[in-house]
Amino acid sequence: LDADEKPLAAAQRELLEETGYVSEDWQRLGNVVLDTNRSDACAYMFLARSAKKVSTPRLDDTEDIVMQLHTPAQLLAMVRSGEMDSIASVTCLLLALDALNAPHPS
Repeated sequence: LDADEKPLAAAQRELLEETGYVSEDWQRLGNVVLDTNRSDACAYMFLARSAKKVSTPRLDDTEDIVMQLHTPAQLLAMVRSGEMDSIASVTCLLLALDALNAPHPS
C-alpha cells in the first residue's frame, strides 16, 4: 500500500501496473496476517472478475514478472505440486475459487 492508499485502490493499481489488466467487478475476499510470529503485515485479497487487458505492464526496475493465464484446475494442480507455495497466494486462490462457486454478491 502506498501512503494513505486503501487496499482496493492498491489492488486495482497493482493489477494494471503489473499485468495491464483492469476490472470493473471487484470482490473483497479478506485478509490474512502473513507471519504472526514476526509482524502484523497483512495481505489483502480481492477477486477481479471479467478483467480486460488495456495496456502493457509497467514494471519497476526491481520487478521481473512473467504473465501467464491458467484455468482453475491448472492453478490447483500448481498448489498440489508445490509450484505455487506462497501462503498468501494459496490462500487467495482458494478464497477466489470459493467465491467463484458461490452466488455473486449484489
